[in-house]
Amino acid sequence: MQLGDFSLSGSNLYLDGTLTTAELDSLNLDSVLLIVRGTLDNRGETLEIGPGTPIRRLDIDGGTIRGGVIDGQKDGRWDTGQFGGGATLDSARYLSLPERNFDFTEGFTWEGWVHPTSVGYYQRLFDFGNGPADDNFFLNRYSTTNDLEFYNNGSRLLRVSNALSLNEWQHFAVTITPGGDLKLFKNGTEIGSTTITVPSNGVRSRNYFGHSQYVNDANFYGTIDDYRLWSVARTPAEIAANYNQMLTGSEAGLIGYWQFEETAGLVAANEVAGGDAATWQGVPDLIQVSNNGSNRLDGVRLDTEISLEGYRDFLRIDNGLELNSTMTVGRQSRVYFRGDQSVSGSGDVLISPDHTDSSYAQGLFLEQA
Repeated sequence: MQLGDFSLSGSNLYLDGTLTTAELDSLNLDSVLLIVRGTLDNRGETLEIGPGTPIRRLDIDGGTIRGGVIDGQKDGRWDTGQFGGGATLDSARYLSLPERNFDFTEGFTWEGWVHPTSVGYYQRLFDFGNGPADDNFFLNRYSTTNDLEFYNNGSRLLRVSNALSLNEWQHFAVTITPGGDLKLFKNGTEIGSTTITVPSNGVRSRNYFGHSQYVNDANFYGTIDDYRLWSVARTPAEIAANYNQMLTGSEAGLIGYWQFEETAGLVAANEVAGGDAATWQGVPDLIQVSNNGSNRLDGVRLDTEISLEGYRDFLRIDNGLELNSTMTVGRQSRVYFRGDQSVSGSGDVLISPDHTDSSYAQGLFLEQA
């Protein structure tokens, strides 16, 4: 069999022997996870990895990558939405907004389309705040039921039974008037209301789509689309008239409008002029390193992120490293540099301390050749 006769799509490809990048390029690959347990000879070559390339991710598990450049661009999970594109969230991936000031003087409205595909504990549609019970307000699934709740500062203010449906598109909206009238809508129709104390005006620094301030809560699992924020309380008639159509972004009172029409990258544009974009979080780095003591990079230039965030992951560097991206070292993981060698590039090494075992050091180490 010739190498060019080999094809594989969407599966794991284990490299146990020695293969050059040119030979790898001759294979008919589509979105595979390449697991290097032998040697990948990349000298004089550039290996492109990531979404849209033959190799969606590269894992080093007992193997060596020798020479050359490894490059790639992480992407969010852009998908089909209710209107054109959408963003698919999961147990790791969600979207965040930068710090922003919330002013309820004229009221507040959030609305968006969601397509849940799996039930998780207290999944969020949105959660804006400064931490658990710290000026946060959010819309969430109650436990693992289909009930939908609105919370403010740790207190449940409204709960509607069986509001959420799996595997279908549905639109929800929350409105709060300056006087504290809270209403919840589904597909343009009011499904619940109460009177509340209006959330306080002020800056929130942790603002999420599909993610919680609380570590034990699950991410939203499914696709979201057409998320909107208003600095006014939209009327029931306005909700009903506009929920099932796209906006221009210039509507009065509209302060945030994310259509999720992107097809690549980690940023969802805000269609409101000067508005904050949403950024993907939890997207795995394109190079993952295991805890195998034989993992090695030999004279490589990295132009994409590499992660040692499993438990006691290990990597040895030989013949220098040019790092033009980010290397994340966590959970008692170690990177060893053998002998005298140069480390260059414009990248960063992020060390995430693990205090569960103070007797085991993590980080960067120098060893004799």
